[in-house]
Amino acid sequence: MSTTPDTNPWIGGVHTEVAADTAEDVRRAVDAAGAAFGQWAATKSAMRRQIFLRAARPMADRTDDIVRIMAGEVGATAPWAAFNARLGADILLEAAAAVSQSAGQVLATDADGVISTQARVPKVVIAAISPWNAPLVLGARAIALSLALGDTVVMKPSEDAPVACGLLIADVLREAGVPAGVLNVVTNDRADAAEVVSALVADERVHMVDFTGSIEVGRAIAVYAARHLKPARLELGGENTLLVLQDADLDYAVDAAVLGSFVNSGQIRMCLGRVIVHRLLAEEFTAKPAARAAGLNRGDPTDPAVAVGPVVNSRAAQRIAALVEDAVAKGATLAAGTGRPEGPDTLIRPVVLTGVTERHPLRADRRRHHRRSGAV
Repeated sequence: MSTTPDTNPWIGGVHTEVAADTAEDVRRAVDAAGAAFGQWAATKSAMRRQIFLRAARPMADRTDDIVRIMAGEVGATAPWAAFNARLGADILLEAAAAVSQSAGQVLATDADGVISTQARVPKVVIAAISPWNAPLVLGARAIALSLALGDTVVMKPSEDAPVACGLLIADVLREAGVPAGVLNVVTNDRADAAEVVSALVADERVHMVDFTGSIEVGRAIAVYAARHLKPARLELGGENTLLVLQDADLDYAVDAAVLGSFVNSGQIRMCLGRVIVHRLLAEEFTAKPAARAAGLNRGDPTDPAVAVGPVVNSRAAQRIAALVEDAVAKGATLAAGTGRPEGPDTLIRPVVLTGVTERHPLRADRRRHHRRSGAV
């Protein structure tokens, strides 16, 4: 079996090695999921519920391990990683609760003495492709409900977080009692991503695709799934805006702006892309988040005092640097930060830009590519 490195963005070295799976490995994973489906779908709902209840506690109990893994894989700081552990455990609890929900309904009918019913049944094998930026949360969400309701899953986590986004979740569920073959994790070298995803989506035994990630990759997966006449559930890139009105509590607004902009080094869908401030408050407001941003501790994500760690890889850092440089060249002003990579070429000081308009490529880039999953 060949392997591929899982790289630490802070030190630049190898965090761990994972299997470099191929299209043939995808076929074997789908074989296993297909073989396990009948028995898993027939498993009593109470037993499936107990499995997910048993899985939730170990997920929360492994917070320290998750903090260490996420720091090594994606440069996550401890608060963000601990949040992932807590919410990941909550998602497993929600899946346990969903097992007992109604699996159908009674429909209206015009025939006398006849009752029409609609039943929801498992789809057999589901393909789940999940991103790196909130690996425990989005990885667990991609698979938990499908598994709880009787589907089997082949999961392909991001190349940037194969452990936190896939292998760790699979370990927790297996230890809780999920049978062999019900959940299968495929990891791969980045160069083979397109081949692996194509093989997974195209397999006729895969009945649905679940993808969270960037707009550009999601569009490609949607088109490919449509060619094979199978549904695709997509959650793609987004952007949020903070409005600061004339009667706002400025200190509270500054707290919201700083947290919303720089949590997980700005690498999540919920992050703020822009702050729009009432003109009468603009001058007073602007100086405050810039000062706060400049004072945020940055650096080694394993240091509990660090608020901003590195971005996920040097490619992301170089893209951010280019966007900031271009915005400044087109008239924007740097109120905080430099936009230049530091340290291991993945650390960027928190940046606050003023005077950014819709004309700047920075704005267009955030709309198109706010979050990149590295999935394909």
